[in-house]
This record gives sequence, structure tokens and C-alpha cells, in this order.
Amino acid sequence: MFTQSSIKKFQNCEYQYKQRYIDLYRNNEEGAPLVLGTLVHAGLESFLLGEPLEVATDRIKSESEHFLLCEDSPLQEQAIVLLCGYYKRYKELHKRYTTISVEQEFTMQFGGHTVGGKFDGVMQDNDTGEIILIEHKTCGDWTAKSKMGTYWQQRMNAFDTQLVIYQEALRRQNADLRPPRIIYDVIFKDKSKMKDPDKMLEFYMSDNAPYYREELIYTPQDRARALKEYELLCGRIQDRINDGLWLRNTNACRKGWGMCEYFKVCQGLETLDGAENLNKVESAHPELPTTMEDKNE
Repeated sequence: MFTQSSIKKFQNCEYQYKQRYIDLYRNNEEGAPLVLGTLVHAGLESFLLGEPLEVATDRIKSESEHFLLCEDSPLQEQAIVLLCGYYKRYKELHKRYTTISVEQEFTMQFGGHTVGGKFDGVMQDNDTGEIILIEHKTCGDWTAKSKMGTYWQQRMNAFDTQLVIYQEALRRQNADLRPPRIIYDVIFKDKSKMKDPDKMLEFYMSDNAPYYREELIYTPQDRARALKEYELLCGRIQDRINDGLWLRNTNACRKGWGMCEYFKVCQGLETLDGAENLNKVESAHPELPTTMEDKNE
């Protein structure tokens, strides 16, 4: 099965994909951006379900326990602040929608391949009855602060294939010839404001807090091109699985927060089963437990 995460990994480095999704080895410590994003998403589940802020906060605290955060880690408090501001900004606006599902997993057959994923939220417009796919992102890219910035331009014209494939999956589920609407929801992480908890809370509760939301509309031509690109990528991954010829990408060794977790393995300095920072997992896609159970039956 292919997911957006696995396809991005393949685009980044084929050998990285092999070690994560074929050999099933993963870093035993998640990076801070991923942890913060996961905690915020946990709170946003409560928001979409119409639960009060207190319940959303408790959900974040519960999710924090899975990461075994150290006592001085600011991530839990930062996630709660980001969520507080989100509730203030969108609580009244959200009354125009009815939430249909939250964190709903899906699989579909696409171009001879099985594609899987998880919708952040599926809603219905109370006025028009239209189905809406809402996707949340926590983002530190400063260009997301402007509609004309690179971040938003990359999500226009169906450049972001994840949104198109998710849109297609939801369209098929609803047996509707029309692609559902997409609301793309960005919470900008302003690092300069997140160092001090009190200043962060004041900033994200203000009217100028960096919460951005846009409805993305794609032409049939844009959708067709993006879907074809996605199909071709799935085919290329399948070719590598079949022939076992995985290319390394030296441009992907260094990340913004350090070296690739597989760097020493690629250098021949460690083995996958001997690397202290890697653990073998049972599933290639543990983030989709229900989907994988269905696939295994």
C-alpha cells in the first residue's frame, strides 16, 4: 500500500524509503516538529467534534504521554496555546458546518495500486449540503503568511498531490461525480513568539494571530495531471520493489534539524539492526491501524 508519507519519502530518497517501508526500521525518537503537529492534531479532533476546549486540552495531555516528553519539554504547552487561539478564531465560524467524520482512514484502488491515508476531517456545509474535506497543517514556513507566498502557491493548481488524491478518495466514497470542496487550514508556528509561554499565549489569542484558511479549487485539467503524476510515482516505487535497485540521494542526508536517521547505515558504519537510534516496527504504516487490519484479513 502507498501513502502520501511513503511517496514523499521515496521522492526524498529511494534508499530512505526502502529502509523505512520495506525493511521496516524507524527512528526511535520523533522530531519536535512532528510531535508538536501530532499534539495539535489531537486537539483539533476535539474541535471538529464540537467538544469544549477543556476536553481538547485533556486530549493533548493524553497524547503527550505517548511521546514520553521530558518535564522541561515545551511542546505540550505550545500545542495547548496554539489550540486555544484556534478555538478563539474559528469556534463561531465552525457552526456553519456539521462534522461527518474525524481522522477517518481510507483505502482505494488507483491505477492498479492500493492507496491509503487518513482524512483530518470531513464536514458538510449546513447551507448548501456540500461535502468538504478539511486538512490541518502546523507550519513554520514564513511564506505561508501571505496568500501570494510560495507555500500557498504550491498548494494551488493541484501541485500538492496529497490533496488531490484525498479529494478523489472522498469523491469515490460519496459516489459523487463532483470533487468535494477542500478547506486547507494552516497554523503558523512563529518561533520568535513561542519561546516565552506568556507572550506566546498573548500573541496567539490576539486578532493578528497567524491562523490561515483557504478554500482550494482545482480545474479538471489540474486534477487530471496531479492524479497521473501520483499514479506514475506509485508505479516507479513498485518497479523499485520488484527490481530491488534503490538509489541513494546525497542531497537528502542533511535535514533542517540534523542528519538523516539512516545516514550511518548508508555509510556502512552501522547496520539497521545494530543502530541505536533505529527500531524495527511491525507495520509499514502504523499510523493506519484499521486500514492495515482490513488489508491483512
